[in-house]
Amino acid sequence: MLGANINTVGWLACREIDIMKQKGWDKNTISAALHNLSSSGNTENTKETSVTGSTTGFHVYAVNWTPEKIEFSVDGMVFYSYNPTVKTNENWPYTAPQFLILNLAMAGSLGGDIPADFTESKLEIDYVRISHQKTS
Repeated sequence: MLGANINTVGWLACREIDIMKQKGWDKNTISAALHNLSSSGNTENTKETSVTGSTTGFHVYAVNWTPEKIEFSVDGMVFYSYNPTVKTNENWPYTAPQFLILNLAMAGSLGGDIPADFTESKLEIDYVRISHQKTS
């Protein structure tokens, strides 16, 4: 997810929440990450978890984002919680709307080079559900 204000403040200041990433060469490991001014690029705000059968069956990848913390889960099991003790503009810019991006990215520093014998891939999404609860 990217901050809706990306066109006015730029990528890093707008913040990014990666609900699920998967390296092409490591199909049973997924990760979640948060990019902000305190941790960008090769972020330290990330965690990986093992998901057996990640490409052979559907799984529920979720983020629960509250004013206090951001939790990431797979199939209902939380594997990463981001909750800075002292929240600043640099480490907690997650106070404004974001938009959702669903993509299949090829190559790059996370996934590595595309093998010479690669012919195709696919990204299958069963559903997307967004729930917003206003907190007082």
